[in-house]
Amino acid sequence: MGLSLGRGLPLTAQKWSGTLEWENILSSSFYKNTSDALNLRPRFRYTAFPNLMGHLNYHFSETMGLSLGFGMRNLGLILANDSLQRKWRNIALCAPLTFRIGRLRKPQFAALMGMAANLMIFYKETTRLHNNRMDKRFTIFSEAVLPFNPSFHAGVQVWMFSIKYNITLFNYLNRAYVDNMGQKPFKDTRSPLWWLSVSFQITRNWEKEKRVK
Repeated sequence: MGLSLGRGLPLTAQKWSGTLEWENILSSSFYKNTSDALNLRPRFRYTAFPNLMGHLNYHFSETMGLSLGFGMRNLGLILANDSLQRKWRNIALCAPLTFRIGRLRKPQFAALMGMAANLMIFYKETTRLHNNRMDKRFTIFSEAVLPFNPSFHAGVQVWMFSIKYNITLFNYLNRAYVDNMGQKPFKDTRSPLWWLSVSFQITRNWEKEKRVK
């Protein structure tokens, strides 16, 4: 993820590099609700802001490396039927750890795989009926979603672009959440998020190389 691929490094070289990337995210959910009388279904959701991620990359050799990142992503869920739409959104603080293997000499190509820690903050919830907004809530933290939700990702990188498939390991909606009416609206739900991210490296213009003697 956001790897600064080497330029003809000798096999004896160890190389550190830093990158900053911008992500475009298309997401949805493997949502199920066994007690849903409204027949709500997940919808696709596209976001481009504020999906920024910085990475510190370590290159073991010309073909293998490791990347530790930190940044933020706009993640959420849309459920809808013909008349009702419900949206949940969080700005997630993310720390991905990614292993890459591939070709560092031109043409540059790498396979990516790893895990990410995602902390869900800046929660927003919106309800619309017949396209008219009925309710809106915003808070820094909310018990309606799981506050910490790790994710798995895998993908490929070609030159300064990468595409990755991501999926959370836990449900997005908190099944133990109790609303103001004393009800558990998500107790019968299954809601892991998945998303495709297409990333572009904004900059990779600083690096430090240390050769092994």
